[in-house]
Amino acid sequence: MMTAIKKYILCAAAMLFILLGFMAAAPVTVFAATSSYSDVLDDLKTDSAFDVSEYPEANSPLNKNDYRVEVIQIAESNNKELFIYTYQPCNTIYPIIATDINMSLSDEVGGIVVDDSIVAGSETSQLYQLSLVSTNGVFSKYKVDNFTVSNDIVRYYTISAIYRDFIEGVDTGSGNDNIVISKSFAVGKQYAAMTTESGVTYACKIIDYVVIEKPFVDFLAYGSYDGFDLIFGNVDYTDIHYIAFTPERKIDTLKEADVTYTTQSYITNPDGKNTATWYGEKSEPQFITLTGEEHVGIDGQPEYTWKSIYTSEDFMKTCNLTGEAKTQVENSQFVLVFLSTKCSEQELSDFWQGHYMRVSGVKVSDVSILRLMFETDGDIYNLGVVMDIQEGDDIAGNKPEVEGFDLLWWVIYYLVWFVFVIIAILLVFGLIICLITLAPSIFAGLLKLMLWLCKCIAKFVLLPFKAIAALFRKEC
Repeated sequence: MMTAIKKYILCAAAMLFILLGFMAAAPVTVFAATSSYSDVLDDLKTDSAFDVSEYPEANSPLNKNDYRVEVIQIAESNNKELFIYTYQPCNTIYPIIATDINMSLSDEVGGIVVDDSIVAGSETSQLYQLSLVSTNGVFSKYKVDNFTVSNDIVRYYTISAIYRDFIEGVDTGSGNDNIVISKSFAVGKQYAAMTTESGVTYACKIIDYVVIEKPFVDFLAYGSYDGFDLIFGNVDYTDIHYIAFTPERKIDTLKEADVTYTTQSYITNPDGKNTATWYGEKSEPQFITLTGEEHVGIDGQPEYTWKSIYTSEDFMKTCNLTGEAKTQVENSQFVLVFLSTKCSEQELSDFWQGHYMRVSGVKVSDVSILRLMFETDGDIYNLGVVMDIQEGDDIAGNKPEVEGFDLLWWVIYYLVWFVFVIIAILLVFGLIICLITLAPSIFAGLLKLMLWLCKCIAKFVLLPFKAIAALFRKEC
């Protein structure tokens, strides 16, 4: 009995210690959701310290043209759902809907780590999609999709960033040829939810994070021909996808990175020339943790293989970049190589539509970095990332290198087509000459054949009449 009491006292003391640690770091207003889909303002007002006047609208002199999304609280429901509460100043003049959050379920993200071990499992960061369930004035309430609150006594929600759709004319673009899909806003809060005998108690502390502005999402293209493919204009490529970036803080050595992206198959000119592009269904957000030990490349070609983490200087040595890609990578600090996909090109010709190219491949979009683990001045940091979600263009950053595609193949290519055209011309002229030379004989033969056929038909038609005439003669 005494042992059980001691365990209870120790557990309570541990939770109190955690709570005091969070409250000492950054005291915040806390509350629990009153119901699954209750009104956002009703939930917020359950705390007597909540003051609506601290959250002005965007059309007020103090907060004009403010299109940001700010996380002000979280709450768990009795149905094990997780809710995010936000302050959105422009809601009353330009309604905004947040789309995702960058969140880790560990307290190991957001500061200095104690060793150099690889972070895995729940200690990584992922992108969680949001659904709007309530809005009232400048306040909104979102449910975290496909998420179930765990049964742990203490549950951590480390939120580094929240996202909304890019607004043309309001938000700043990528600064390069990338397209910004979602705008990110820093959160930098670690919430702890603790189950006690009296219910769930919440605490929050401010955490560190890394901001990445103007990253560059791009790909390299490598392909190969064989002799027949060269003649008929077909080529298969492997696209190597990467992100070049410079963090807004000092990083000596980059050790890990969490990356998210989506994939989508496509075919250009699927039904002939200038028939636009067909897209398949977009995948769910994909996540990968890069440790520098992974290798991305072309199957069966070890000379075309990349590590997953590079300094920009080292990455430049592995490929021949051109144009915008070369400029962006040269002006970046790090490069993450995270995926390879297949692409094929086919040259086609149609009598009515002429010559055109059909391309089948995989579009990689919704790319962002979610977490970085790095060393600076001897300390190891494990921080969430604030970076816009974006996609690159459809032009490879290198001149597409094609194995075996040199001057000799060009000579063979044009020589084959030249011989083919000469043979076709000779055949046409030979046929014309034959027709002219043999025309009288051909026509005479055709005339004899037609006369013979007419005689045969006449005999066949007159055969019954001849039989009847023979019967009459026999009777007579």
